[in-house]
Amino acid sequence: NHFHGQQRESQLFMEESGRAASAVDGDSEALASELPITHMCRGTHTCDRLCEVDGVCEQKVHLKKSSRTYEGARGSFEYVFQEMNGSKKPCALVLPSGKRDHAGFGHSCVVPASDEPCTLLARDQATHEGYGDSCLPVAANDDDATHYCAARCPCCDYYCSKNCGHLGLHATAHGNMRRTYFLAKGDDIDLEDRKYKVGEQGIAEMCNLYCAKLGRGHLHYLDCEQGSAEKCVFTGNASNDQRRHCKDELFPPPDRAKDELLHAQYWTAIGWEDPCVSAEEREEFAKCPYQCNAPEHEEKDKPPSYCVLNAWHQYALVPDSGADGFAYVDGHKFECVHATESGKFHHVLVLDGSGSMRGQPWFDLLGACEEFLINRLNDGGQNDVVSVITFNHGSVIQQEATLLPLTQQLQLPKPGGGTSFVAGLQAANEVLSRNNFTDFQPVIVFFSDGHPHDVSEGLRVAAHIHTTYAKYDLKAFVVGFGHMNLGVLNRVADTLGGEYHQVMDAGALKAEFQRIAATLGYNQQASLAFVESSEG
Repeated sequence: NHFHGQQRESQLFMEESGRAASAVDGDSEALASELPITHMCRGTHTCDRLCEVDGVCEQKVHLKKSSRTYEGARGSFEYVFQEMNGSKKPCALVLPSGKRDHAGFGHSCVVPASDEPCTLLARDQATHEGYGDSCLPVAANDDDATHYCAARCPCCDYYCSKNCGHLGLHATAHGNMRRTYFLAKGDDIDLEDRKYKVGEQGIAEMCNLYCAKLGRGHLHYLDCEQGSAEKCVFTGNASNDQRRHCKDELFPPPDRAKDELLHAQYWTAIGWEDPCVSAEEREEFAKCPYQCNAPEHEEKDKPPSYCVLNAWHQYALVPDSGADGFAYVDGHKFECVHATESGKFHHVLVLDGSGSMRGQPWFDLLGACEEFLINRLNDGGQNDVVSVITFNHGSVIQQEATLLPLTQQLQLPKPGGGTSFVAGLQAANEVLSRNNFTDFQPVIVFFSDGHPHDVSEGLRVAAHIHTTYAKYDLKAFVVGFGHMNLGVLNRVADTLGGEYHQVMDAGALKAEFQRIAATLGYNQQASLAFVESSEG
């Protein structure tokens, strides 16, 4: 019996109810047009508005198994899609007889407590009538009064499961990362059997499972709050902050500069509790992801070996007290040790035989090399082996893995031609690939006097040598000859993980080769001295 806004029906209802006499005389239509829009019946009715109390009245999670297929550039697969919906309940208050609103009460799905006798319709009509005028409009139980936090996870869009107005971080069960896309330092992302391209949506992944797949030391990205590397405040110890400005190129190129964050700091920064509840997983996420690539770890049933330090740790050096049972490679610390302790070395001499070395420089170099070998022989190197490589625009392995006592005099062809670092370093890599690392520790002595024509390619080969053989405690020495400051040789030394020295004349050249031989002395802490000298 509601006639809100229906003037003719309202007039008829008033007449039928015997209330028309109160109306003023006049035209009936004019009278109807002046009638207020009011609640005409004598009963009470529920409010038709939604709850306006802060927060979410009700949360529902919908699980749809195998109902979606991910179509990506690198393949397709089925995945489980799960989403959460939040809703507002209808207002639980009522409209008293003759009223259009419940004055004094906002729209709420919970009937508030009151010190006045109930004049509103309770949810349970029978209960209400049983109490009569003494009924107080209070919630049936505490659950009815609960409103959830309205915050949504920025990754999966799930509502926070805590009460509205809670303190501290938000929390939820988490679902599909529907509000994300893949951002990376390369083009492809492999997550177990799933293959993605950068820029594709992350909707098939779930917050906690995604992090578990990425594993040790994985990264997340957020906008840099200052907008540039120059202004970014995260410039201190990244291992403590667990956040730093990303200086690498990202794909697809983001609109704003990014910071990169470790797992725990990322979730704290966006205001949510860690979705991964396993303490073991959380501990692993904080660890350095640098992995030993020794062939032994590739064998079946052999677990990988990782750096034992935390992610973004400072450069790790061998302690002053000497060997401590760990291997130190590129500033990382490993429990697996692959370097031999035999005390025997495989010396790989890589000598620049280009045209600029003709004449006395070549004879000076051969004399310095021979003295180097004699010093090693006198210092306990009788069981060492020697390989000699000459290079110009090509390379020749003059001898390979010859016992040191049989390599006292070097008979090498006269120099000539151009200078290719790639040729010399590729030959060195070939020799090292055949080395017996169980018996012989590798040593490279790289000598040159001129600029190569293939700097970038040479550095790539040097990086490969370092990556492949650093785990065997490769020692690298780069010697530049002449008055020119050959910065490229310094870069080669850094890339090899070794040290660079420039010599000006024959006397300094001989002294440098003597120093290298002494560094490798059988009874000395050669490894410790070398690591310290190559820091940075």
